[in-house]
Order: sequence, then C-alpha cells, then structure tokens
Amino acid sequence: MLISMRRLITVAFFLLALLPSGFVFWHAREAPHLGAFQDDSLYVTTAKSLAEGRGYRILSLPGEPYMTKYPPLYPFLLSLVWRLDNQFPQNLRWVMLIQWLIWLAFLTTLYLTARFLAKDNNLLIHTTLLLAAVAPAFVYLSASIMAESLFAALVLTSIVTLGADAKTTKTQAFWAGCAAGAAFLTKSAALPLIAAGLLSLALRKRWVQGVLYALPTVGSLVAWRHWTHTHRLETNDVNLLYYLDYVEFYKHTTAFSDLLLLVNTNVSALIESVGRLVVFTEHDYKPIRLVLVVVGMFASYSTVVYLRRTKSSYIQWFFLLYCIQSLLWNYPPNERFLFPLLIVFIAGSLAGVKQLLERWAGFLVKSVLLTVWIVTITGWGASKTLLYLPTFVNTHGMRQQRIACFADWARDHIAAEDAVVAYRDADLYLYSGVKGIRLQRLPGAFSRGLGEDVEELLKGAPSYATRTQLRYLVWDRADYYDVPDVSFRARMEKILGEMNSVRLEAEVCGVRLYRFERGEP
Repeated sequence: MLISMRRLITVAFFLLALLPSGFVFWHAREAPHLGAFQDDSLYVTTAKSLAEGRGYRILSLPGEPYMTKYPPLYPFLLSLVWRLDNQFPQNLRWVMLIQWLIWLAFLTTLYLTARFLAKDNNLLIHTTLLLAAVAPAFVYLSASIMAESLFAALVLTSIVTLGADAKTTKTQAFWAGCAAGAAFLTKSAALPLIAAGLLSLALRKRWVQGVLYALPTVGSLVAWRHWTHTHRLETNDVNLLYYLDYVEFYKHTTAFSDLLLLVNTNVSALIESVGRLVVFTEHDYKPIRLVLVVVGMFASYSTVVYLRRTKSSYIQWFFLLYCIQSLLWNYPPNERFLFPLLIVFIAGSLAGVKQLLERWAGFLVKSVLLTVWIVTITGWGASKTLLYLPTFVNTHGMRQQRIACFADWARDHIAAEDAVVAYRDADLYLYSGVKGIRLQRLPGAFSRGLGEDVEELLKGAPSYATRTQLRYLVWDRADYYDVPDVSFRARMEKILGEMNSVRLEAEVCGVRLYRFERGEP
C-alpha cells in the first residue's frame, strides 16, 4: 500500500512538472513560430514534397533541387501528416501534435537513461527528469518543428539499449545499432554516436557485438551517402551549398587558418550554453554571460567527473566525440547543439553540487541547501518557460502573420517563373508558392556578431540576383532578427535607400518588394 502511494505521488508530481511544457505546446499549437530557425520551414517543405510524390526535394528553392543535407527520417514523419491533411497552414496543428508526442517520448528515454546512469539514486533520477521537463531552451526546441527531440530520444535509446560494458549482449548491440542508425537518419550529427559505439565495442574486443552494431549503423551511413552522391546538385554558390551540403559549405567557408579562432570561439560558446542550461536567461549582457561561463565551467567539470564513474564507455566516448564535433563546427554551439547531452550535463551538475555540499556541510545543512538549490533552479526554469516562451512565440507569430499577409498578395502579383531573394524564403513558398533563396550569413561573422556581414550581403544582393536570374528582393524590417546591434536596422534602411539598382515595387503588410533592375548593378 505504501509503495502504491509512493508511485501515485511520483506520477502526480511529474504530471505537475509537465504543466509548463504543456502550456507552451498548447500556446504554440498552431505553430505561429514557424520559420524561427529556417530549418523548421525546410523540414515542412521537404515533407510536402515527399507527401506529394515529388521526391525528397527543396520545393522552395529555384529549380527544386534534391535535399542532400538533412537526412529524411524526420521529414518522412511530417509527410504522414501532410498526406492526411494537405491544407497549409491548418495542418500545422497536427504537426505540433506529433512534436508533443515526440517530446513525451524524449522525456521517457531521458528517464530511462537517468535510471541507467544513477541506478537507485532516486533523488538524482527524479530531479534530472524534473529539470529537463521545465528547461526553457529544450521545451522551446521541442515545441518547434525541429528534429532535435526525436534525435535526442534515439541517441538515448541507443545508449540505454547497449547497456553497461559488462552486460552487452548480441541482441542489445544490434538494437542499439538500429537506434543509432535511426538517429543518423534523423540528423547526421549522430556520426560521433556511431563512432562511439564501434570504439566502445572494439576496445572491449566484443567483435560479434561490434559487427551486429555496425550492420544498421554503417548501413544507414552508406545508404545516405549514396543518396547524396547520386542526387547532389553540383554548385559553387555558397548560398545554395548552405541548403545542400554540410561538408562542401564547410570547405567553402572555413579555411584551415580559421580553425584556431573557430575552436576558441566555440569553446566559449559551448561553456556559456552549458551554463544557460542550468540557469536559463534570455539576456545577453556581459555580466550575465560571465555568470553563465562560471556556471558552465562548474557544470562541465562536474559532468566529466560524473561520467568517468559510469559503467558505460559508450556514453563516455559519445560525450567526448560529440563535444569535439561541436568545437570544430563552423557555427557556435548553442543549446540546440547540446540537446542530446542534456541529461549528462544536468545529472553531472546535480552530482557536483551534491558532492560539494557533502564536503563542506553536515547532513542537515546539506539536505536543506540541496533542496533550496533544486527548488530555486526548477522554479526559475519553470517561470521562464511559462512567462518568456509564450512571449517569444508571439513575437515570431507576428513575423509569420506579416509574411503570410504579404504572401496572399504575392501569389497574384509575382509570376511563377520569378524567384526572389528573401530571408523567410521557405515560409514565403509555403504560403504563396513563390520560390526564393536566403543570403546566408557566413560562419565567421558569428564571432563578431555586429551585423556588418548582413550589410555586405544586402549590398551584394543586386550582383547576386543578376548572376542567378533572381527578379525580386523581399524585405521585412524584422529580417535577421538575431543581430543584436541596436543601430543595425537603421543602417539597413540606409543601404536600401541608397541602392540604385533596385526599385521599390510595393509594400504590403509591412513587407516590401523590391525589383532588381536588369543589367549590371
């Protein structure tokens, strides 16, 4: 009876913990924040292509090239929704239902992973799940039309399935490989996971298990590699490469001489992002960033110490290789990149705080301080999820309303054969059928973050349009919203006003349409 009561209390407790994320999902049920990442709109665009039997293509781009950048598992799931209801944007509510179910699956795998890592330490298990359930960054990413929560769920499934080093059976190795292969077909960022599994088994001389693990993982890798090799559009256009090929875009935008600066920038970004997992804040002021770095350094150190005590070399190798990949990535790693490592950073932080208190405080004081810390961090995360995220969603919703309103006009005023330069290119296509491309910010610009790169992109737009036969420029005052410089908008307006090679055609719903003049700008 006592055990049943405890289980009932535990279930009730975690249902209560799901209220913040449930509120955000309900608030975002119509996906007003579509387009916040661009990737989300591209996922929907490729899902539409699959559902309509047109192949795995980026329909929003001129020429409709095949999608050879993002693996197809997540768009395939979204395409099932499109097959049932092809009325956009009304069908987004069903997409959001899929996202909510994936979020629940992710929390389930996170709970199983916490049990696997912490064994019988119920405080660590329950607190880890609680903090994850209310973490603003991860609630928002899961409530967006993004592959992150599905990817992380598959990663954790693979880790739990392979199990502890001493107990890895042949069956476990095969099913862990299947989960890792599915993770790779969701996001190619799963390469470190595949390498970690093969290394873990090889170093332990589990050769049969290694072969069984390799069959689905290497098979998935080879299949996707074959697809991309036979369907990739050959181009040197950096803007197109961003949509089509991680490796070629990296080669065209990152020189060997840039690696030292790149790693230095990414180390700072990684530590700061870890700190933001523990103490989330939307602000980016220097004193706050300093606090985040300190928290991130403590959390990172505690996590490394914690992982060294685990009985799974698989998760240890994955953590190491995934962090190395993030440090070499050509964009600074933020909370999105850290999604599959969420549980280890939270569990490591909790273990580190607990160990610190045990060293410096008695049992009673330690218990009180640990409880206060957990309640404070959880309450802070829950309050940010409840108060900040709906506002964030609404802000993106206003941008979506403007582009949707403009698209209604553009559908009748832009010819089907005319393509545009547009920051919200995929969104514009979904609402109007008008094809376009975004001028992409190059990775090096993020280490400066002042917006000068966007100014150069805009100044070069006429020349680019002439080379690529693009007819129009679509401009919204909120484009490149992530540039923090307060004077950025005024500078962009000045550039637009001084351009001789573009002509303002119309302004609809706060969105402007400029026509590129024919000939050399």
